[in-house]
Amino acid sequence: MIGNPKEFPNDQIKVAFVLSWMSGNHYILTWASNQQTLFTRSGTWPTWVEFQAILEDQFRDQQQQNKCENTCSITNRRYPHPFLFTTLELWLTLANIDDTVKTFNIAKHAMNLKLRSALTIAGFPKTYKDLKDKMFLLEDKE
Repeated sequence: MIGNPKEFPNDQIKVAFVLSWMSGNHYILTWASNQQTLFTRSGTWPTWVEFQAILEDQFRDQQQQNKCENTCSITNRRYPHPFLFTTLELWLTLANIDDTVKTFNIAKHAMNLKLRSALTIAGFPKTYKDLKDKMFLLEDKE
């Protein structure tokens, strides 16, 4: 939309375009279809800013947090590769999750249970940064 402003001259076209290109699970597809139907039938489309707020309210917290925990699960390796933290941080950014406690809890829950138990016995880090640093330190020793 930014690169082709002539193709998106008003908010209704921007909103309709985004709704038509939304993808993912059945919930997302159904929600997008329902919104498009609702806006079309009512003849009232939100402004672009209003629509961004609707998207944020609808998907930011629970859906994106679940996606962070499920997509970035640190379960396939004994120690996490830096890419996993990068992916986790990307999802956190996209989900607008910048709360350090929430970030730390998501990272903890995404960890391999055996690794989490071992870290608990050895003294579990207290912050996300400390956890990340500890994991990289363990990976370097591997």
